[in-house]
Order: sequence, then structure tokens, then C-alpha cells
Amino acid sequence: MATICTATTKGGTGKTTILVNLAAELRRNGYTVAVVDADPQQHAARWVLHGLSRPRDLGAAVVEGRHGITVATNATDRDIMDRIIELAGRHDAVLVDLQGSANQAMLMAFGVADLVLIPVQPSEYDIDGAVTTLRSVKAAREMTRRDILARVVLSRTSPSFATRAAKETRQAFDRAGVPLLAVEFLDRVAFKEATFTGSAPSLDQPNSPAAKNVAALAAEILGLLAAQADASAA
Repeated sequence: MATICTATTKGGTGKTTILVNLAAELRRNGYTVAVVDADPQQHAARWVLHGLSRPRDLGAAVVEGRHGITVATNATDRDIMDRIIELAGRHDAVLVDLQGSANQAMLMAFGVADLVLIPVQPSEYDIDGAVTTLRSVKAAREMTRRDILARVVLSRTSPSFATRAAKETRQAFDRAGVPLLAVEFLDRVAFKEATFTGSAPSLDQPNSPAAKNVAALAAEILGLLAAQADASAA
């Protein structure tokens, strides 16, 4: 189906939280899913392996984790492209969690990605990080001559009301001609609680507001990918 990278050069944007919740939602809907963790913190791998093993104990390995999700641990710029290509050959979706900096691994992962998701909290600093990340996407497009989709997703926004910061962030990207997803990734307690269990609202409480938020986000992403595939086939 697709390879999706979550990436930004600004830390604390919720990129790993978005990735693991997308993985859970896609798995719940019957897709085969693999996660490639190229972030030194290995939080995505820890989620997949919760209670089974520690990523640092496995070294550079590809193993079966919880929820029927495969995980590649400790991916580096030397092997990340091979890992993604190999896993994409036997999974519907490969989700890649990248380090929060512009580096060789980021560029190589973008080169084989179908979609790059760039999480942005409503702040000027996060906008700067997204702009830097988009430069890497542009470099990957020029290097591979592929039409790599990139979308900004507003993250950790208030579920209760629209803030001025969120409005100004959207306006800044609109002025720059940078496309944003319509669905925002909301700031829900359930996402934080799931880090202690290694699960996700989509799996435990599929009718909860948090799960419905992830379902809407996944639906928009799948729609984008389907439209891209149709355009490529035309």
C-alpha cells in the first residue's frame, strides 16, 4: 500500500505518538503493518515490543512485536533504505519514525517514501522545523525524481476550542502554499495513557473520541494515497 514517514527537525511535536496510533488503526482495519524505528530514542520500537524486549537488547533486528506488527529496531543511515524496501515487499504499510534532525537517514527514507507526515504544534518554532524538513523532502524528490507527497499535520491541538496559535499556524502554511491535513491530531489524555500499556485507543476503545480522531486521520491519509496511486496509473 504505502511507506509513510513521520519526521520533523523540531522535537516534541508528537511524531512518534502519531506513528504508533496510525500503526494501530491500520492494523485494526486488517492491514499488515511494519514499523521502522530510526530515532535513537526508540520509542516506536518500545511501543511495538512493550513487555516483550528492549530495543537496545536486540541491536539491528527485524522482529514480530505486539498486535501483529513487525518492527525494525535501531535503523541507521547505513541500512534504513534496505529495511524499508524489504518490509514494503511483504507488508501493506511501512511506517518510519525518523530522528528529529536533518540527516542522511532522513533523506534516504524520504527517497523511498510515498508520504511524509510533518507534525507541527501551533508555534512559530514548530513552523521553522517543518520548513527545514520540507527542504529535505524537496532534496529527496530531486534525487529520486519521484513525486513524494508531503503533508503538515497540526498536532496536540485543543479538542475543546480553536486557539489563536492554531489559526495563525494554519495561516502561515497557507500563505507559504504548504498543504496541511484537514484533520488535526488532538491533545487527548488517552494517547499519553497508552504509552504505559503499549496499546492504543483504536485497539482498546475504538468508539472513544481519541480513537475516532485517529480513524479520521487515517481515512484522510488513505484517501490521499489512493488519489496519488490513481494519478500515477493514469
